[in-house]
Amino acid sequence: MVPFATRQASAPAPFLGELLEPFGGRRSQRTAQRLLEVFGSLDRTMTASDQQIVAACGEDRDIGLLIAAARRLVEAGLCASVTRAPVDCNDVALERYLALKFNGRPVEELHAIFVDDGDGFIAEEIIAAGGTSFVNANLSHILRRTMELGAAGLILFHNHPSRNPGPSVEDVRSTQRVAETIAAIGVRLIDHLIIAGQSVSSMKRLGLL
Repeated sequence: MVPFATRQASAPAPFLGELLEPFGGRRSQRTAQRLLEVFGSLDRTMTASDQQIVAACGEDRDIGLLIAAARRLVEAGLCASVTRAPVDCNDVALERYLALKFNGRPVEELHAIFVDDGDGFIAEEIIAAGGTSFVNANLSHILRRTMELGAAGLILFHNHPSRNPGPSVEDVRSTQRVAETIAAIGVRLIDHLIIAGQSVSSMKRLGLL
């Protein structure tokens, strides 16, 4: 049997067609070819937004709607696995959840997960949204919500529509400013994750936090 990764790399259209067969039956290969023509690669197809997928399916719009519904179900399952246990930035389920969450989003969004003193999940909220460059952290909003929720720590995460997972100079500067500010009230900044397509980078693991 040909390995999964080898089939994915060497014949993306047939491989994607196989994945779509439960949704499209005999139309799956035609739909796969159309998606790859629109998005250019399997990676960009898988990280396109639901709206982009549906539009790209053309006359097979019903297949696109089924794909979108299946992805929402997967996202809900991953979210449940993240929220029911202590939040761990090294957890693969968290990375998969974040990568799926930001599928196809055209602008940067800064979010936060607030946790208790045992890293138990309290809430996830959007902090700010902006253009295609770094979203400036709204410190007053972060401080207010941290105190309102009684959080002992938080994890920041934002997406890079450019698909470059490396933090910018402004990313690093703003993150350090947040860390210093919340430390003054006894709150930990556990990590800042950057999502770029299927890639997730950690400022903590990079030694920047």
